[in-house]
Amino acid sequence: MDKELAQLQKEVIKRLIEYEDELQARGDVNQLKKTRRVSSSVAMNIAAFPDLVQNLLDSGVETAEISRKLRNFQEALLRDTVVIKGTETGHHGAQLRTGGDYYRAPPEIWQPATVGNKLSDFFETQFGDVLGNIKSYINYAHKSDTNTKGIEAALLGKVANPYKELTAHPMGTGPKSIIGNLTPEELSDPDKFFDAMSKRIDVQLEANKVADELQRPLVKTIQENIDPRAYRAPDVPTNLEIQKKVLLPENRQIIEQGILEVVQEGGNVRMRRRQMTALAGLGVGALSMLGTASSAAETAGRTQIALETGNPLDKLQAGIASTSLAADLVPHPAAEIVSTPADLLNIGIDTARDPEPLINAYNKIKEDPLNEAEYLGKQIMGGLKSVAGAIIFGF
Repeated sequence: MDKELAQLQKEVIKRLIEYEDELQARGDVNQLKKTRRVSSSVAMNIAAFPDLVQNLLDSGVETAEISRKLRNFQEALLRDTVVIKGTETGHHGAQLRTGGDYYRAPPEIWQPATVGNKLSDFFETQFGDVLGNIKSYINYAHKSDTNTKGIEAALLGKVANPYKELTAHPMGTGPKSIIGNLTPEELSDPDKFFDAMSKRIDVQLEANKVADELQRPLVKTIQENIDPRAYRAPDVPTNLEIQKKVLLPENRQIIEQGILEVVQEGGNVRMRRRQMTALAGLGVGALSMLGTASSAAETAGRTQIALETGNPLDKLQAGIASTSLAADLVPHPAAEIVSTPADLLNIGIDTARDPEPLINAYNKIKEDPLNEAEYLGKQIMGGLKSVAGAIIFGF
């Protein structure tokens, strides 16, 4: 752990917490919400802006100004990392507020996982306000609401994706199971903190994979017809170049065609069934809140599929998912005797109906056995992924 960075983090977090308390006492809900997002970002990855934080502290400005400057940094990053400016929205792969106000716990509990890079090393990615944690989605892939804008709004109107389970927010934009505060037990030990945060992050990263797959037609058409660097720019300046190129008038029809293909992909029953398998997998090993939330999303999704197809097997699987959800709602550990077998049964049925993801996963291991075995082993040791998650998303 970088000791200087850790000390800088402690200092600014202390000031931000004091400022949050002032805002709470004044009843300034809007500013409190913004400041909490800043605090969470600093706690998760202060390495995203260490010079900015240090300069602000050295300048002697009040904490309100520190919060404002860091919030401006966040908003600029989200604005500058989307590909279709004015249409897409920047999405944090792992929400900034994941784990709620955990940074109010003693730093020795959470710093090993954040500034100590334990979480980023485990997931092999970065979190917080960095380019690697921000994705660019049209609203149809981002979340299930009518907040479309730009080219998407002009083309589709104020239309929500009816298949919430296919978006980057299958459980909504602010589920307590993700952004709610950790329990005293989870904040009692660095390892328990790591385990709790890992589960919350894992759920979000899996949802991102589904949203990525849904948006794939748009990404592909832009990369093939406008700029191959789109959606994989190595830095912000490069992405700003891509933004300008994408928005040239002659490229609008290409973008519109890609958006229409995304909507068509959203109606693909096979893809939606695969997401149901993933949600069932999350219910197998997740904590109570996450297990219940994933079961609820799975039940709703399977019921909708069954109503559309009329397939007896889809109806059976919807019933099995309902059984799992009912058991998850029972506040007793013994309820898992019912919910876990139900989830595993649905996973087995899904795999039998659509074995392609299992074949792809097998081929991936065959091509690079050491790398894939190592990654899967890390997930199993962390107690995060079920067999379903590994199968559906190819590890």
